Amino acid sequence: MALNTPDKPLSAAKNTTDSTAATIPAFTLPESSLLSEHSKQALADFRQALMASGEKITKALADIPPEDYAQRRTQEAQCFYQQPFYQTLLERYPVTIEQRTLGGVLCEVFTPVVTEGSVPDDRVLLNFHGGSFQFGARTNSHLESIPVAALSGLRVISVDYRMSPEYQYPAATEDAVAVYEAILAEYAPAHIGVFGSSAGASLSAMLIANLLERGQPLPAAVGLFACGAIHWQEGDYHAIGAALLKGVSNYELAPKGQHPYFKNVACDDVQAFPGYSPEVMAAFPPSLCISSTRDFALSAVVHTHNQLVEQGVAAQLHIWEGLEHVFHYNPYLPEAHAMHCRVAKWFKQRLV
Repeated sequence: MALNTPDKPLSAAKNTTDSTAATIPAFTLPESSLLSEHSKQALADFRQALMASGEKITKALADIPPEDYAQRRTQEAQCFYQQPFYQTLLERYPVTIEQRTLGGVLCEVFTPVVTEGSVPDDRVLLNFHGGSFQFGARTNSHLESIPVAALSGLRVISVDYRMSPEYQYPAATEDAVAVYEAILAEYAPAHIGVFGSSAGASLSAMLIANLLERGQPLPAAVGLFACGAIHWQEGDYHAIGAALLKGVSNYELAPKGQHPYFKNVACDDVQAFPGYSPEVMAAFPPSLCISSTRDFALSAVVHTHNQLVEQGVAAQLHIWEGLEHVFHYNPYLPEAHAMHCRVAKWFKQRLV
């Protein structure tokens, strides 16, 4: 499938003249009244755990040069494994974890602990972890893959794809294709599912576009969680969600066009952001789109789902109330477990 790529740079300014633009006075946003007390406590506990984890990581990285990215990521992972919330994750969702190289790319394989005498499943899920194309290997990959593997009974392979600042687009896509092609040697396309969160959701969409360009068989289903097939800062929620994020964690999103992974990428490049091509979206496999009402990528997820439905693709959209970006990373949160259950059920139904 030949795809046209406009030459407009990602940083090119659009016409922002809009008579409907609104200036919203600052206000305090309380937690959603629709959250249970259990959920509110789980959110508080996880935030506290992340703060404690961040302090330990900062100390552990003190003597590692800033440019030694590999060593810093390894140390971050070691600190991550020592956290109580990670132990909670392992206890709740029993799996075995091993490393394997596929297509020349390092991967983590999460295999559910099965009962004696059960037959190994001939289906597999391919995961692309979140982390803004800068981090998340061997950390976020566990938060995404472990629950889905345990609840679905399916093996999950998470790809340790190349990231910035060492690498730029399309390095991660190349790694995703290499692993997918290696998996095709072991599994039928109808028995393969793909999913990712945040940056991993974007990469999942990029993989589909690239496979279409190559004429490769597509996976049976794809899950796009906490991001979609367009740039995550498009739509209303790039502003609303960014303000919420800064208010809660004092974290600021990089201005559009300044992400280190997407240097010199056209803003409508349909290999990077397939949602801008109706032709590509029409060819997507059945898709599961998930977000939450305080997710800065909510607009990207909603628009992606609308585009898929408009093109006749079997697509579902699930949005959770009062929760933030990648809320399902919180192993204490009831809604996270509910989300993982839906993901597991959906893939088992689609991978026939």
